[in-house]
Amino acid sequence: MKQPKSAKSKSTKRKIVSAAAVLLAAVQMSATASAAVPVFGQLSLTNLVATSLMSDYSRTVAPGLVETRFTYTNLNCKINECFMLEYDPSAGQIGITVGTPGDTTYAGGYHAATVRAQAAAAMARGKPVVAAINGDMFNMTTNQPWGVVVKDGVELQGAVSSRAYRWNFFGIKKDGTPVIASNADYPQMKSELQNAIGLYDTLLVKDGNVVAQKDADQRTFSPRLGVGLRADGTVFFIMVDGRQSQYSTGATLKEFAQLMKDMGAVQAGNLDAGGSATLLSRNYGSSTLLLRNKPSDGRERPVPNSLLFVTKSRSM
Repeated sequence: MKQPKSAKSKSTKRKIVSAAAVLLAAVQMSATASAAVPVFGQLSLTNLVATSLMSDYSRTVAPGLVETRFTYTNLNCKINECFMLEYDPSAGQIGITVGTPGDTTYAGGYHAATVRAQAAAAMARGKPVVAAINGDMFNMTTNQPWGVVVKDGVELQGAVSSRAYRWNFFGIKKDGTPVIASNADYPQMKSELQNAIGLYDTLLVKDGNVVAQKDADQRTFSPRLGVGLRADGTVFFIMVDGRQSQYSTGATLKEFAQLMKDMGAVQAGNLDAGGSATLLSRNYGSSTLLLRNKPSDGRERPVPNSLLFVTKSRSM
């Protein structure tokens, strides 16, 4: 029996609605899956950050330390090359120490050296460094870091710089617990800290929520470096290369904050980047640190401090 035209129309509409509902459910399931907290090489970016995401590699640098390189296309259709280092402090396989020029204090004045040179100085003193990144922002005239600096349980700089009163910090307590806190917390916490380094005054993620950034920081696409703490206790660092249009554009702080949250951060802060951004790591079983990213200066910039990843494995 031939259906009336109106009946056909209603049937077609029902099919369209049904198909749309199935598609919407699939999208929602996909979004839920992509929002799962990534652990050790797993990636997760929402459509608030990326239109595409690809992992170039994920590998073990040393027992307990994983390095991942990934590429994403941002909402402006620009490509970003990124590097992530992550470890679980509770596993006791990796430690973090603050690197300085000559592996010494600032007693003789503030000075700068490349991250590579700082790692080499630490290794010359018996520290088995397997990866390294640059540290806090600093005054490029005097080489003074903006934030506090605690190195191997010794305070090298307290809240004395012109910006320290509003700077945050990332630290590792003497019991191995990682923390991100404000300088208001520092006086009460400093006796507990084994290593600590300054973070930009506005956090990226606080208590699981993306923090609103200053207007200027929402418009500037630059190389970025951040540290994030996950609810499960793992620590991760992400570096986004930038200022190289044919290779990697860089991110705004707003974009970068969302990226850190997507990767699982419940707390996250911003380290120095720009031309300072440097990430070095070993190949497994090797003793040579290799430059993984492409600094926007075209070379490794001298900086006043760094973060060094030290293996506790006797086999390395």
